[in-house]
Amino acid sequence: MATEAERCPNEAQLLAFFEGTLRFRARKKVVTHLAGCDRCRESLTLLTRLASGEAARPAERDERDDNIKDQAARVLRMVQRTEDG
Repeated sequence: MATEAERCPNEAQLLAFFEGTLRFRARKKVVTHLAGCDRCRESLTLLTRLASGEAARPAERDERDDNIKDQAARVLRMVQRTEDG
């Protein structure tokens, strides 16, 4: 049985997802995974922060990060439902 880390997309796949360069099937697989994986959503949050020019800071959890992750999860679930149905 695969561990959670083995099921997670690698860094290149997450970056390609973030940049919008994944093909449909690969994108759908990542969307499905992100809907249930806090660790990968945190990675996506970090990519978003870096792309927006925000300086990286220590991995402290704050309310803003939690809100971003929650919002990302809701959006990903909506995208998944749209693509599935």
